[in-house]
Amino acid sequence: GINTVYLIYSSTSSNIKYYYNSLNVTLGTSTSYAMYFTGGSGNVLRNNSIVNVGNGYTIYASSTTAISSSNYNNLYTSGATLAYWGTACSNLAAWKTASNQDANSVSEDPSYTSTHDLHVYIPTLNNIGTPVPEITDDIDGQLRSTTTPDIGADEYTPLPVDLGVTEIYEPSVAYSPVGSNVIVKVKIKNFGADSINNFQVVYRVGNGQPVSYTYTGYLLSNKTDTVIFSTPLTVIPSAFTIKAYTITAGDGNNNNDTAMLNYFGVPIKSIPYFENFDNNNIQEWFITGGLNNQWERGVPNASVINSAYSSPNVWATKLNGNYANNSYSVLYTPMFNNSIFKVDTLIFRHWVDAENNKDGGSIEYLNNAGAWKPLGSNNPNDTNAVNWYNSTVSNMWTGSTNGWVESKYKIFNLPDVGANLQFRFIFTTDGTNNQNGWAIDNFQLTLAQIPYDAGVVNIVSPTTSNLGDTIQPVVTIKNHGLTALTSIPVKYSINGQLVATENWTGSLAPGATTNYTFTQKYKIMTQPSYKLCAWTALTNDYYVGNDSSCNIISVGPSLKDVGVTAIINPRDTMFPGSVVQVKIVIKNFGSQPVSSVPVYYKRGSIVYPTETWTGTPLNMGDTAVYVFSNTFNVPLGGQFAFSAYTELPGDAYPTNDVLIRSIAISNSVLPSAAGNITSTAAPYYGDTVCYNTTVPYSVELIPNATSYSWNYTGTGVTINGGSTNSITITFSNTATDGILTVKGVNSAGEGQVSQPFSIKVLACSGINDSENDKLWLGQNMPNPTSADTKFEYYLPSDGDVTIEVINLLGQTVYNSTMNKTNGKHTHILDVSTMPDGIYYYSLTFKGNRLVKRMVVNK
Repeated sequence: GINTVYLIYSSTSSNIKYYYNSLNVTLGTSTSYAMYFTGGSGNVLRNNSIVNVGNGYTIYASSTTAISSSNYNNLYTSGATLAYWGTACSNLAAWKTASNQDANSVSEDPSYTSTHDLHVYIPTLNNIGTPVPEITDDIDGQLRSTTTPDIGADEYTPLPVDLGVTEIYEPSVAYSPVGSNVIVKVKIKNFGADSINNFQVVYRVGNGQPVSYTYTGYLLSNKTDTVIFSTPLTVIPSAFTIKAYTITAGDGNNNNDTAMLNYFGVPIKSIPYFENFDNNNIQEWFITGGLNNQWERGVPNASVINSAYSSPNVWATKLNGNYANNSYSVLYTPMFNNSIFKVDTLIFRHWVDAENNKDGGSIEYLNNAGAWKPLGSNNPNDTNAVNWYNSTVSNMWTGSTNGWVESKYKIFNLPDVGANLQFRFIFTTDGTNNQNGWAIDNFQLTLAQIPYDAGVVNIVSPTTSNLGDTIQPVVTIKNHGLTALTSIPVKYSINGQLVATENWTGSLAPGATTNYTFTQKYKIMTQPSYKLCAWTALTNDYYVGNDSSCNIISVGPSLKDVGVTAIINPRDTMFPGSVVQVKIVIKNFGSQPVSSVPVYYKRGSIVYPTETWTGTPLNMGDTAVYVFSNTFNVPLGGQFAFSAYTELPGDAYPTNDVLIRSIAISNSVLPSAAGNITSTAAPYYGDTVCYNTTVPYSVELIPNATSYSWNYTGTGVTINGGSTNSITITFSNTATDGILTVKGVNSAGEGQVSQPFSIKVLACSGINDSENDKLWLGQNMPNPTSADTKFEYYLPSDGDVTIEVINLLGQTVYNSTMNKTNGKHTHILDVSTMPDGIYYYSLTFKGNRLVKRMVVNK
């Protein structure tokens, strides 16, 4: 919980014996209690380990008569007050004096295994209890010592070797500027029974490389020591974890080896600064410390504070409900470099909904001495403040602002602001009543004014462009400085390239603005957008951060824009003397339909007559093929340049009007004529094949051919390996009869086609009975196959037959032995679980083995 915790609450209970208990309070506040007594009498405490690591009390006796006897206990707290007996007792000695109890008790951190597993291993609680005859075993059923039992619920034997880091106590605060070096100091403890030496102590930042320290001294049992690492921690950006741990041989309990510290690398930002918390990639603000720190970043959805000032995100003490009582919530800003450019004013929006004059928020700043100081006060005469603290009893915003309000504070006038400036927002609550809390948005730091400071604050035009437009930017110039200006140099660039350097003249008072139109124009030749930036270059203007403005301008299509997108003919390589009829593809890139486009082409420097494409209007994105009526002859030589053009009147973007290619002139020899096609399609012969089969075909190597072009006139087939002289064709169950031809190909062109090879496709039913006079194994169908496939086989006599399938690695993937009579049989295989690939299936019969190839392709 986040408020008061009672682990054991005894109200008017009497004569209860509390023996051998292990208690552990891990949450709560300084008013949390492991054992709380009010009223009653005669209660006895013996051999208990009473621990409060939530900073509260171990025992709180509001009635001193409630406990008649308490001894041989372990009382330990992480807080400032150990117990209460009529008065607060800060330690065990004070408790003994006040209560006259616990003469033989101790105060040790038991180092419980975890928050819920209260087993212990340290030697300091071992054998220091007193026998209790009523209790003979521990929580695990182990026998208790009858002379010197252990304190707590567990009777245990201390581990001989048990070492760990108990605390990372430097860095002492959980944040530092990014890039700074921080010394790391840790506290180690020997929890074991034996002395230990020569072990490693390590720290690690996030997932970075471990930094190791070798401890060469002797650390006695139950003793602690400090380790200071010589290698400092270099602070990295945003949130990370520092882990420190020990490494020692034979450590019997690794649960207590490691201590961790959550840390934040604070970025150092420049001024001016603005943040509305809506960029999810930015981690500059952070929370740490406090008590029940409740700051959250996100979308507000509480009963009162239910919207952002600038959607969607805010920082709020509670996004979806009321804040908790007894809390101290702290939110930190980044650090700001205030060494050169000075902060003038802090401005932010906020919404308060808090118990009036009881709960509320305030701001502190880090001064030049490194101390946190309140920013402003509730004094209405504070001339630095605008809409500042409204509480009548303390320096804070409280009550209700009834929505978002703006507050300002003049930081420039503070005498103790340093080079590194930081702020923190603090929200405090008491123990009664709670409301929505405090939300902040649109945090801003402005620059202090200087004499000469001008900048472009807006790009008035253009706001959009079309491809091919000629723009003449108009910008707004502002005088940010203290001096009236009569001349301001201004510049603009497109996509980072300087276009114009010009000069505004006139009279511009401090704080005033004026528009300026550049005389230098620029033609837009890029899509889909361009970046337009404009800025001032005023002499003695040291605030360059507010000099410029940039816009991304979207670029639409031109009204008129047609270009050449492809040259179909001539090809990349042509033969000297051949006649070329030019064929090109044109495309309408513009938004206006076109039905007539002048076109022409050039061979080298020779310009051929202009012709005109006409046809159905081309809308934007449509293409058309145009074949020129004028032809040309390929010249002698190694190559020539060829270019094709469109000449649409009013075309706003001529860059895509032309397409240029270099045409090679080849003296290569064409491939020879192809020979006859042959097939080895056993058990099928000649030009007849079956459905669902794959059949090989080949042709003799063709002289001068570098590749082969196969063609089949039927349908329902797949040609495999079609660029070589040897192929296979897969005939599906829908394949049709056709003619197969092949020709050779090289860079010079194509050779003569082969003689036609006629193929007839049939539905095959297997072998004829008249052929069944010997052992025979048929080809599976279909092949390739993806699920069920079947094949036939013939046995010349009765006997056992084995069907086996192996993969290319020789591994058996299927095996079946059956007793069959002589004659023809059909076997069905399910290959749906077999991976794609080549397999071999075999039939073994009376010492004879037949094998066939099968392809699985799903």
